[in-house]
Amino acid sequence: MEWYHRFGFEVDWMHSYEPGFPCFISISTEAWVRVFLAEHHGDGEPRGSDFLVATDIQGLETRMP
Repeated sequence: MEWYHRFGFEVDWMHSYEPGFPCFISISTEAWVRVFLAEHHGDGEPRGSDFLVATDIQGLETRMP
């Protein structure tokens, strides 16, 4: 899940019940954007959606591959 570094995010914390088990991760930026990521099966809908508010969308776009 290290794709988030390109967008200026760093890991706040990670939780896993056992080594090798799925993780629940908190990532954030210096601009106080925080996102929670889950690797657990069934935590999200395949056709779910997110809402992101950004003040510098061009700056974010330049970091995309």
